[in-house]
Amino acid sequence: SRVLLLKKSSALPSVRAMAGAFSSSFVWALACEGSLAVASMVLSPRIYPSDYSKAKAKLWHTTVASLFPSLFAPYYAVPGLLAIDLTSRQILLAPSSVRLWQALGVSMAHFSLDFVAMAAYADDFREAMRRPLYNQMMFHHLASLALWPYAMARGKCVAPVAYFMVTEASNAFLNLRWLCSELRLPRLRFLFDVLFLLSYTLVRVVPCFFAAALLLRMDWPHYLQTANFLDLLGTAFVSVPFGLNLFWYSIILKTARKHIDATTTKVKVRKAQPPSSGGGGGAESQSEGDDANRGDDQRLFPKNHGASSSNGHQPTTLNTERQPTTLKKEQ
Repeated sequence: SRVLLLKKSSALPSVRAMAGAFSSSFVWALACEGSLAVASMVLSPRIYPSDYSKAKAKLWHTTVASLFPSLFAPYYAVPGLLAIDLTSRQILLAPSSVRLWQALGVSMAHFSLDFVAMAAYADDFREAMRRPLYNQMMFHHLASLALWPYAMARGKCVAPVAYFMVTEASNAFLNLRWLCSELRLPRLRFLFDVLFLLSYTLVRVVPCFFAAALLLRMDWPHYLQTANFLDLLGTAFVSVPFGLNLFWYSIILKTARKHIDATTTKVKVRKAQPPSSGGGGGAESQSEGDDANRGDDQRLFPKNHGASSSNGHQPTTLNTERQPTTLKKEQ
């Protein structure tokens, strides 16, 4: 009967096929992300500021490497999620597929590599990220490493896990905006601010209401009959990322509004000022130019605003990424 929860498949994949899909994607994703981190160690010192601290440099390298899973985890997860019948009243019993196991391999490679780096250089990451965010991301990685494979193997809450892997897509813009901020590129930073806000809205916020409707119409009596204690424990965590996504979104919107209000006020003040005469105009023009170069008016979100996971994941219990003193991947 679980085959009916798949729209495009007439048979469930074999255990061997799923194990092969996971192991192969895990190995090559680990190799690719690790190679990207090594390449960053070699090339990035020529790019980031000369006074960059050792702690910030380590966070930079893991952030660069995290661009890989933010692209390839959704690449596999999106078709796997779309193959599930999302209108079923047994949505939490939807089975896994080869595509989803490939996506899981990419995600687990990222969490494993990032966790090892954060544990091996704990002092540096605590300095760069600050202790509360560091602890949050360590918990996030451990929870994801434990719960996601269990859910996939048990065939419980596969659809939510698939969705969480899809949300990695917004982390690409989150990480890029942080890199641009560190490089003091205000115009590019502003571009990725906007792209992040749009992607966060479409990928993390809008689906919350659809997910809530699915869970409300779920056939819970049947589900509870098939679930053991660990299944129920994992199910209890399903709502946490959705709630945290909405919480962070409210902060993003408040910050964006403050930025817009501040920018509008500055424009009104400048228009109200009488035109300067003589040489004073040149000095005023130069001052405004310096402000533009600093990019103070280009930052949609404040630098000390919170963060995402170690490298892109949003700070959620099961799904969300880290960036020091920013919103930065899971969201």
